[in-house]
Amino acid sequence: MTEVLNVYFKNKLAGCLSYNNGELSFQYDAKYLANNDRSPLSASLPLNESIFNDNVVRPFFDGLLPEDVARTQIARILKTDSRNTFALLKGIGADCAGAISVQPQNARLQDPSKPEYRYIEDEEAYDILNSLKVRPLYIGDDDFRISGSGAQDKLIACIIDNKLALPLNGTPSTHIIKPNIEGYKDTVFNELFCMKLAKACGLNTPECFIKTIKDKNFYVVERYDREKNNGLWARIHQEDFCQILNVLPENKYESDGGPNLVSCFELLDKIKAPAPSKIAFIDLVIFNYLIGNGDAHAKNFSILYKNDVPNLAPCYDLMCTAIMAPYYNKHRMAMKLCASKYYMSRVKRENFEKLSEISGYRTDFILKRLDSLSAKILTKANELADILNSSADTQSDVYSVIIKIIEKHVFMIQKN
Repeated sequence: MTEVLNVYFKNKLAGCLSYNNGELSFQYDAKYLANNDRSPLSASLPLNESIFNDNVVRPFFDGLLPEDVARTQIARILKTDSRNTFALLKGIGADCAGAISVQPQNARLQDPSKPEYRYIEDEEAYDILNSLKVRPLYIGDDDFRISGSGAQDKLIACIIDNKLALPLNGTPSTHIIKPNIEGYKDTVFNELFCMKLAKACGLNTPECFIKTIKDKNFYVVERYDREKNNGLWARIHQEDFCQILNVLPENKYESDGGPNLVSCFELLDKIKAPAPSKIAFIDLVIFNYLIGNGDAHAKNFSILYKNDVPNLAPCYDLMCTAIMAPYYNKHRMAMKLCASKYYMSRVKRENFEKLSEISGYRTDFILKRLDSLSAKILTKANELADILNSSADTQSDVYSVIIKIIEKHVFMIQKN
């Protein structure tokens, strides 16, 4: 028997997601196609009357869901199989990344002009955030059905007038809140530092901060795929590189057959991203190496479609993973840097020179971007560390460790 979910794009019925014998399919709604103000859900799902089959549909909709242990735990709570993308979206898909909302056909739809929230005090917030390991995304609360991609524990919610609130019945969420990664030291400060350093170096980065509840610190970042219009929050559409390239989340790493830098630059050309986005991507590749971020896989790059123009989305999930590795010399990058080995410790200046072969930009331009970023990053990093350490709320010795990684990488790619 075929089951059906309604898929909404910016609160308009865009089409139906169907499930039959383990297979997904999607078809745009005829009224949606006839509307002049319409947009495709994905570059991989162009606007037409076709019924898209499982091979095309699954990577996009799978990309809206959590991964790994979080996905397995959510499936257990929902009493379904972790491989059942349809059932998971039925359970938690009311507010997804970008402008997508997935709803049962009989669901009560939230009026965009009347957002619904449940405010929570620090005591409850503390309990919720500390239970994410066993109850990912805080699923199961009445009318709170939010999905977020990635493997890291997180609460996707709202912060209104410095108070934490759960958006209900599909009301857009506005912030992502992360506890410290279990088993690692100060990951909330690691991500805060790397994100703020990116902004200080001129990369496009959303606002982030530390929220302290009782005795614990939590990393908070504003959602860049949300905007406030006339006092109301609205969704901006986005999709990550895996979704566009029709790659399943479990294949997000190049070593698992996922996208590499060549396919990423080809993607930017295919969707006709403007030149500033291609340059921003070059800068982000350089920055990720300089800070020692070995988790810069294809799901950590996205396209934001503001006013339907495809631009590289602001940076997110930036973290120095090199300091978390047991052996730095064996720490791998998510994507090889132009035919180099995966290991960060073996990267040389000539590997960045080869970006010219796949990016469409001349070697001297690439090296100018490399030298510009590497010339200022240490100054900016030390300034930022001093600022953060001057406040009791953001003090951490992780900053000095990250700076040592940056120093090492700057030295490795300097001119001879």
